[in-house]
Amino acid sequence: MSVRPTSSVASNVAYAATIPIPAPLRIANLAVDWKRFRGQWSNYVTAAALDREYPERQAAMFVACIGRDAYDIYSTMEFTDEADRHDPTRLLEAFEKHCLGEINEVYERYVFNRRQREPGETFDSFVGDLRRLVKSCSYEAVEESAIRDRIMLGVCDDATRIKLLQTRKLDLAIAIDIDLPIL
Repeated sequence: MSVRPTSSVASNVAYAATIPIPAPLRIANLAVDWKRFRGQWSNYVTAAALDREYPERQAAMFVACIGRDAYDIYSTMEFTDEADRHDPTRLLEAFEKHCLGEINEVYERYVFNRRQREPGETFDSFVGDLRRLVKSCSYEAVEESAIRDRIMLGVCDDATRIKLLQTRKLDLAIAIDIDLPIL
């Protein structure tokens, strides 16, 4: 049996209405898009104090936020118990399993190693994307050196690449500190 909100929780509902909901879950690159949505959803739950609401409301808010394409996925999901559709923990687990499944390490490394800095892309955006991509590559102890190498290989500006290559004991922090021009 779930606990219904009290009048003090009603003020939380009004406050939550002022916080923008996450953008709908895109399904173009489902694993990557899910990870992004999951992080945004987690922040939204905290910011809107949604975790103080009864579970059915949390689940309903999640389903309302996922968007049309993801709702189609949700509607075809099979749950052991139909009540799990209204349990936010079970709902997130089901999406996690559907969206991520088993990680294909070779593919994840391929995507990471093909990543180039795009024309007009800020360096911070490029490094941020590399940090996100490397997490699913199972590089573990060598993540920082993999990002450093990808920075050097992903830079389109030859002068900057030379500067990176000439730096002795180049680590990730130094590679990030080198002034990279916006392309």
